[in-house]
Amino acid sequence: MRGKIGASLIVLHHLKYLDLSGNNLGGVGVPLPRFLGSLKSLIYLNLSSTNFDGTVTPQLGNLSRLQYLDINSCWNDNANDMQSKDISWLQRLPLLRALSLRECRLAFTYAPIVHSNLTSLEMVDLSDNGLDTLNPTKWFWHPSTIRHLDLTNNNIVGLLPDAVGNMTSLEVLRLGGNQLSDVKVSPLKNLCNLRELAFGGIPNWINRWTNLSVLQLSSNRLVGSIPQEIGMLSKLRILYLDDNQFNGYISEEHLANLANLEELDLSYNSLTAYFPRCKMGPHFPLWLKGQRDVIFLDISDAGIVDDLPDWFWTVFSNIQYMNISCNKISGRLPRTLDLTGILPQLPRHLAELDISKNSLSGPLPQKFGGPFLTDLLLSENHISGTIPSYICQLQLLSVLDLAKNHLMSSLILHNNNLSGEFPLFLLSCPQLILLDLAHNIYVGLRNNVFSGSIPVELKDLGYLQFLDLAHNRISGSIPDSLATLKAMTQDQAGEIPNEITSLVGLMSLNISHNQLSGEIPEKIGQLQSLESLDLSWNKLSGQIPSSLSGMTMLSKLNLSYNNLSGRIPSGNQLQTLIDPASSYIGNNYLCGPPVSRNCSGPEMAMARGHQDEHQPDSDVSYLYLGMAVGFVFALWVFFVTFLFVRTWRAAYFQMFDKLQCRLETSVAANFRRFPGKLYGK
Repeated sequence: MRGKIGASLIVLHHLKYLDLSGNNLGGVGVPLPRFLGSLKSLIYLNLSSTNFDGTVTPQLGNLSRLQYLDINSCWNDNANDMQSKDISWLQRLPLLRALSLRECRLAFTYAPIVHSNLTSLEMVDLSDNGLDTLNPTKWFWHPSTIRHLDLTNNNIVGLLPDAVGNMTSLEVLRLGGNQLSDVKVSPLKNLCNLRELAFGGIPNWINRWTNLSVLQLSSNRLVGSIPQEIGMLSKLRILYLDDNQFNGYISEEHLANLANLEELDLSYNSLTAYFPRCKMGPHFPLWLKGQRDVIFLDISDAGIVDDLPDWFWTVFSNIQYMNISCNKISGRLPRTLDLTGILPQLPRHLAELDISKNSLSGPLPQKFGGPFLTDLLLSENHISGTIPSYICQLQLLSVLDLAKNHLMSSLILHNNNLSGEFPLFLLSCPQLILLDLAHNIYVGLRNNVFSGSIPVELKDLGYLQFLDLAHNRISGSIPDSLATLKAMTQDQAGEIPNEITSLVGLMSLNISHNQLSGEIPEKIGQLQSLESLDLSWNKLSGQIPSSLSGMTMLSKLNLSYNNLSGRIPSGNQLQTLIDPASSYIGNNYLCGPPVSRNCSGPEMAMARGHQDEHQPDSDVSYLYLGMAVGFVFALWVFFVTFLFVRTWRAAYFQMFDKLQCRLETSVAANFRRFPGKLYGK
């Protein structure tokens, strides 16, 4: 509302409440109307922010029934200020209970105050007046009745008068924004009813103010450490210690019992905060939202059972060490932690991050930020999905703990400088599906220097579906224990097979560049889910199983550089391979399409002869072995029968005797004829 106050108001003889605050009723050179002193029935008068100019009219002293008076001259543009060079008229207001003289230039007041009549005064606001001293004979009235005293933003220096200690009813005392670096605080030790304090010093006996809910010590010159006794103010909701010269530590001893604390500001000091195992929960402490420039944060085991707030990563954008582990913090990590938009990234200078043992869920962000991370501990959460390859770009990362989550279905750690033995920690990842540790210095897996046989411990990775051991020095045969990889079998509830051909869920098999020998299993065609098969650069021999032609999903086949022989199977899926001839190169004894060798030509006959020179005739060996076994078996049956069957034994000897008798008779008869033939008789 704009304009001037009409003098017609004086006819309102019974008017008790008059509130004109917040209206533009004055202007430059427009003083406070004197006729207001004629409204003698008023008990409430609010003229704050009305833009009047000049001095406060002493006619207000005529309002003897007045209980509330506010002549705060604050206005939006601060162009006009009221002033009170003489406030002796206040002594004529014996019923006054609340008085606000904010921004009334009381520093220029010269008239003394007779305060014996102000026996009901409870609230006094003298803030923003440029006062330089606190003279109790000039400014304080009957201290036993005052409950609210505001002296904020003056130029007060020196000692706090002892008279303040006599204000035993005082509940609110505001002394912030002054120069009270050497203030004497002992007068305050008797203010047991104090609820709100905005002051220039922290005494050790502050714990006496058990009802204190707001403590504001901002913008002073306070030095030294913060006493631990502040932690005994259990009703404290707001604590502002910012913009001072405090140093030392503030720890859980300071804040452990502040269960009702909502706002805490420690900024612009030289404090070091340390809060591990301080029970600040169950809700996430909101006072952290007001912190700035924090580089070390440890609120581990703090009993927090709450969602990670959206503002968290923004507030701690300059953090270097963060530990919020051993809580029950839930929620999701941001989809991106990249500082290219509204969503924040991990602070750039962060070196150590521990948020283990919480309840964080969702996938890991594709980009973490934090290029200087050395320790990343995310264990014992509910994080799911895959591990982003961006982790491999954290060149300083030396400690990574992702245990006991719901991810690890894929682990991509290729192209690093990881070294040492085969990582046995993988045995604790039973849900691993894809494992890629290629191009490292590990003694194991693709493009490394792994030698010996395939580790039997791989059988414990029950969910493994992709296994790449190519480009190593693995020798020997494929262990039967790989058949226990249930994720590669169709029937996980059935009996565990003993051959690799039972892994009918296998999609890709690459065991190239090793020293595997023997023949390709004949039943390999049972791997109907197989899309890629690479057995190249080994020492496999024998013929290519014809069952390969029945693998309907097969799109990539590489059998090159082995010792395979015979006719190459044809038909069905093998005819659809791209550049099929390259799949068989390096096998001198293979013939038929798609290679150029004719299976009936002289070249293959010489090749078969060459093979015979270096390979034993297994068919002949089996024939001789069968004859020997048959002979021994028949002889054994014969003797066993004669040993246990008496009639057969008697008949055999009787037949043998008759045969002997006939043989002797025949020999004797022929012998008698022989002389007659000899002499021609």
